[in-house]
Amino acid sequence: MTQRHSAFMRSTLFAIMIGCFAISRTAISQTGAPVPSPPPRLCVNASCAAVPLAGSAGSIKWHPGHYILAPSRPTLPGYVSFIDTLMLQMAQVSNSQGMPAFSGYLGSYNWYWLETSPGVYNTTLIDSDLAYLASLSSTYGKSFKLIIQVGYDSYASIPKSVPSTPQVVPYSPGSSTYSGVLPDYIINGVSGLGQDAMPALFDLGITAAYWRPAVMARYIALMQYLGAKYDSNPNVEMIITMEQVAGGPATVPSDMTETACVAQITALLNAVATAWPTTNKIFTNNFNGPLLAVSDLLALSQYAASLGIGFGGPDILSPSIGEGVSYGSQIEVGAGVVGGNNFGTKDYRGTIPFGYQQQQGAYISGASASDIEGYAYNNLAATHTIWEDDSSNSSATLTWAAVVAQLQLENFRIHSACPTSYTHGCNAQ
Repeated sequence: MTQRHSAFMRSTLFAIMIGCFAISRTAISQTGAPVPSPPPRLCVNASCAAVPLAGSAGSIKWHPGHYILAPSRPTLPGYVSFIDTLMLQMAQVSNSQGMPAFSGYLGSYNWYWLETSPGVYNTTLIDSDLAYLASLSSTYGKSFKLIIQVGYDSYASIPKSVPSTPQVVPYSPGSSTYSGVLPDYIINGVSGLGQDAMPALFDLGITAAYWRPAVMARYIALMQYLGAKYDSNPNVEMIITMEQVAGGPATVPSDMTETACVAQITALLNAVATAWPTTNKIFTNNFNGPLLAVSDLLALSQYAASLGIGFGGPDILSPSIGEGVSYGSQIEVGAGVVGGNNFGTKDYRGTIPFGYQQQQGAYISGASASDIEGYAYNNLAATHTIWEDDSSNSSATLTWAAVVAQLQLENFRIHSACPTSYTHGCNAQ
């Protein structure tokens, strides 16, 4: 056999092996068995090639990494340009190979901005963020992704009291100065029990009465609309549900019961799982909300995981912070009984996605960037770590520059293996 023919045979064999690997991976994924991550490279003699990570039909978009978010969702004149500046700063951070290191941006969008009246939706904010990320992707040669978080409370921001209606119509976000949280019709009430907005716990803003079926039905309808529009968008990486610990009223009304809260959160989990079949989904389970026992949080987390929904929330509560690690992180690792609370014994790491956010409050607590990054990677096995750019906070002891320096030191390490619960595999395209 000539050298030329030998080279031809090797290249043909190599191509067949790559093809067989892809076919066998698809066949395995369709059986419902856990799909292991492929090797990054497959070699025959001296010939090597990357193995593409792409699942079968129904595979989940998969772009694990580090993301950025704003200190708050600004509602100031020039708001859009503020976000654009933040994204540009994100795109300019490089890894050790000189390539853009961050994977994208988390946009937190209040319900008020997304639905003007029942069933009338406005996604200007989301579309604007996607468009600017696309322009950055073109400029910097990396496809930046968007994480969507949809809020129904204001949590530690304005307004502090339920606003009167009609509110200012803010649907030109580049110029609006109004900080809205809930649509007028939710404030006025859809449940037949009066207003469906009320002051939140600890003077943290306002919240929707999510435990009321009529209110949750409207929030679910919004999540379904967004899923129909963005689940197929390859640049939308993740959808995050609202933080339950923030979703509690300062004064508990008589219809807010443990049973009602569990039922409506369960309904939301079911709806999100169905409406976003190819997008990573995160249940914000850092702590139990008002009237929810830790056992409720455990049961809801277990149910979310059974649907392929991952865990997350603010903040990355490293033990060094001194605030106590979150209940959700203890459920994640199967910590068992701790301090009289049962967090279960199942270790979920590697089975579902984990999207943890480092937000403003914990930036002032004295923990180092090394502590927090190390805890997220070594203990939480985070697949998507979301960092707040807190450059504007002059009193912060953990600065944005320190965060970037630590991430660069560790070369932006992240847990990137496809979760084993993703039975149709991951799609990194």
